[in-house]
Amino acid sequence: MHLCLIADRSDLSRRDLGRLMVARGYTVVTVATGADLLHEAKLLRPALMLVGTHLTDESGICAISRVRQTRVVGHPAVLYVAQGLASDTAFDAVVAGADDYIAQPFDGDMLDFKLTQLAARGRLMGVSTPETDSAMPKLRLVRRA
Repeated sequence: MHLCLIADRSDLSRRDLGRLMVARGYTVVTVATGADLLHEAKLLRPALMLVGTHLTDESGICAISRVRQTRVVGHPAVLYVAQGLASDTAFDAVVAGADDYIAQPFDGDMLDFKLTQLAARGRLMGVSTPETDSAMPKLRLVRRA
């Protein structure tokens, strides 16, 4: 079982993200602050971190940057959980060290797609997804009316 560290200032967001990740076979630890995120990342060395836009003591982007600057943490996959489709903050998160981002609201299918992309790029080791057997993820375009 893999460990997922979830950081967000909202209890509701942490709970909802936690449920989604537990349903995907992850052990989940949640925190509300950037300081706790860094501490738990050092201690637990998670396979995946989901970091929200706002933490109680700093922005999610600052927290991602601090985690990436700390070599002791290792190099977990980081998925930035953006509020809405703010492309500027998603870009800033990737520059700070996030591997990818996902915009809220999202469903389980979108989360599975993002996790599959991370696994296909080798960022989630040992994660079993249908696409990890091939070099490229199978993308599907859906047009909704």
